[in-house]
Amino acid sequence: MTTQETYRLFLESIRKGRTRSFPPDLFNPFINKVAREWLKGKVNEFQQNGKRIDDIDLLYVKTDGVDGYPAIEITSYINNVSVFDFPGIQSQLINKIPHAEIGGSLYPLSFRLIKVIANLNGKPVECQYLDSHKTLENKYQKLSENIVYYELSKKKIRIYATDRVPSIVLNYVRQPRPYFFDISNVNDHIAFEYGDEQVDEIIDNAVRVFLERNTDQRYQTFLNEEKIKSVNN
Repeated sequence: MTTQETYRLFLESIRKGRTRSFPPDLFNPFINKVAREWLKGKVNEFQQNGKRIDDIDLLYVKTDGVDGYPAIEITSYINNVSVFDFPGIQSQLINKIPHAEIGGSLYPLSFRLIKVIANLNGKPVECQYLDSHKTLENKYQKLSENIVYYELSKKKIRIYATDRVPSIVLNYVRQPRPYFFDISNVNDHIAFEYGDEQVDEIIDNAVRVFLERNTDQRYQTFLNEEKIKSVNN
């Protein structure tokens, strides 16, 4: 579905055919926020039932070398903890999709981490998330030394294991390409990556959110102010 078709379908669905009713400079951030919430729901569904979800299959990344994303190599080994870079900070765009650079390779930016697999003594071992309320040294909550744990931050993954872990494979959902529509510049459009069925769901959600907000007087005041700014600019 093209950017213009997405925009027009939204306007028609809220029964306001003219662009002045909801100009693109307001629609772009609005629809992207709705799409992000839609994606969160799909990822939550995936994590809860463990089944593949076709809606977001194009966003699923495995750093196992099969799709061009190599396993992530260790950067340091400190106090029996293996430390790795994580694709959580954007370094550049490729085809309008945010990427992070790790060890000279580019990885799509992570939206939600699904699984961490450690290369432990030549064998793949799925890691378990280390609850922040637990520590390896806490004698009251001693963690099993037979299980590999991981901690995650924006930039780093720390792996706790009985031996040094030379590399890890990440399974994650990447950040999608953002939607962008500009009436005045047809060459600067960015459509959703999803299929028409998924875009229809996002538009339906956007219409619902808009109509719910439309009953809020404070939101109406804000929207009117933004429309005036848009016209004056």
